[in-house]
Amino acid sequence: MMNTIEKQISAMLNDLGRLFSENIRYENCPHGGEYHAFLRVCDSCEHSISCYWLTENNPHLAKRKPVKQLVQELKNAHDTVLAEIGRSHQTVTCTCDYCAWLRACDRLFLDPSMGRRFRQ
Repeated sequence: MMNTIEKQISAMLNDLGRLFSENIRYENCPHGGEYHAFLRVCDSCEHSISCYWLTENNPHLAKRKPVKQLVQELKNAHDTVLAEIGRSHQTVTCTCDYCAWLRACDRLFLDPSMGRRFRQ
């Protein structure tokens, strides 16, 4: 059974997966949104970061992972979103879904229930 922090992290990862999935134009992708590092078409695609993250991180498997691993995945997801949009958005004031997700993620990292051991 998942504790509260695990549920919050899983929800954040699921939300990001949903955001990435909703913003990929699958009809233009010959691979159905599955990232292939060895194909130039994937590397040059505007959705490469989203597809890569979705291919590497299945949020539905979160129930089987230890909390430390979930925290690391959330940190990686946070960094991925920042890399994707950080320079083109004012993440503190922007109202887009990705910036809202980043702010929610930041609040979770600052939550005392996260504990110091997870915030390194």
